[in-house]
Amino acid sequence: SAGATGLNMLAHLIILPIIVVAAVVLLRGDDLYSLSISKWFLLGGTLAVLEAIYRLRETLLFARPTSEVIWRGSVYGLPMVPFVLPLIRKVSEAQHGGKMAHEGFYDTGGAYDEKKERERRYGEIYRFEERPAGYILQMELPRTIPPSGVRDSLGLGSEMPDYEIDLRLRGGWFEVRGAVVDERLRTVAATAPAFPPDFVTRVPVSEPCIGFAQWYENKTLEVVLVKTSAADQLPREANAA
Repeated sequence: SAGATGLNMLAHLIILPIIVVAAVVLLRGDDLYSLSISKWFLLGGTLAVLEAIYRLRETLLFARPTSEVIWRGSVYGLPMVPFVLPLIRKVSEAQHGGKMAHEGFYDTGGAYDEKKERERRYGEIYRFEERPAGYILQMELPRTIPPSGVRDSLGLGSEMPDYEIDLRLRGGWFEVRGAVVDERLRTVAATAPAFPPDFVTRVPVSEPCIGFAQWYENKTLEVVLVKTSAADQLPREANAA
């Protein structure tokens, strides 16, 4: 999404000045080759820059890290959804028509690293469900340390220690931040492929939540988020009972 947003803003920087100049020439009758047309070209570029600042305001105005940036779409994106969605579905069907021929990877030493385990290390194996009173998140965390000569030399074995987990409700997002605590293991992460020492998973929450409760067992994190609307009904239901 970051790359798509950047390309979209670059396209706006090129297209908006052309659109503004064309509108001035057609509607006002200004001469395209006159010196006065330059201010309209500059206006189009300024509008594109202001739009980019607004869309990336978290990092440009509030100096937040890129992990907290919301990659917003353009203002005309939503009205175009009915026209673009059928094309996206066709492309998606074409891309997911078959299965991968392999379920893991081999490093240069011949050690096997399971594909699903790699995805766990990026915080990508989870299920998020909406219920009438809230949401349920279930996330699988890494089970094994990836094969590495550094891992073997440090005598760490293959079992992955528990990650340090930080959960946050931030605006319309629920964040799961995982971090490797053991400094020796972070050394392994610096040398092993597809092993980030930290990950951040951000899940959109469509309704405000008043809070959450979490459980962790057998490398599986479960979180229950309670909607504010459901919490507001609890006192009334208790009084009615």
